[in-house]
Amino acid sequence: MKLSPAFRSFTSLAVLVLSALFLAPPSCLAHKRDFVWTYEWFTPAKIEREIEFVATSKPESHQTQAQVEFEFGVTERWVVAPYFVHETEKGEPAMNGVKLEQRYRFGDFKRYRLLPSAYLELKKMAREDYEGEAKGIVSYVGRNFNFAANLIVSKKLVAGAKKDAAYAAGWSTRLSNDIIGGVEVFGGLNEANPAAGPTFCFDLSGSQRINLGVAFGLNEKAQDLSARVIYEYEWFN
Repeated sequence: MKLSPAFRSFTSLAVLVLSALFLAPPSCLAHKRDFVWTYEWFTPAKIEREIEFVATSKPESHQTQAQVEFEFGVTERWVVAPYFVHETEKGEPAMNGVKLEQRYRFGDFKRYRLLPSAYLELKKMAREDYEGEAKGIVSYVGRNFNFAANLIVSKKLVAGAKKDAAYAAGWSTRLSNDIIGGVEVFGGLNEANPAAGPTFCFDLSGSQRINLGVAFGLNEKAQDLSARVIYEYEWFN
């Protein structure tokens, strides 16, 4: 039986993730994400490593995207993360690309105060120009909740390209020892296409977490439905 290119690509990504899981030494998790669309102030600890698999689906436009990311904590505040990206459209391979992300957090953790951090990304997709993206990130953590908000600006790195502005925000709370529930909202400031929906996190072990998020478009410009799943595994040397 002949396998489709999309299935072969997806299988390759899955093998990469599973290989990392079997080769990685066991550890305890020091950094976890509560959201699927929104970044938080927290960064991995120094020399902490993470393999992350992200799958996103937009059924209305028949688009799917799979990402494999490797995060490395350079210092206690600075993380560097290369990505491999694979996109499909109507079941057929559409585009591959790579990203390089860096995040840096400011200040020390304290509850009930604003915690700022910065995000910079360089992206190159096949047949497209280089694109830069910057995020201003802020978190506010209470005893039983976590709030985060992002202001996002992106631009193709060519003369005359326009800037795109967007936002994302999330609120979460722990529902049990192993489950976190919350809600996220995101959209573009240029296009005014807001979407919102629930997010749930499931701790599989001290070093593994699965995040599930579903968002529904709030006007005719937004996707009717977007879904994202993130699997993360973290370890130290």
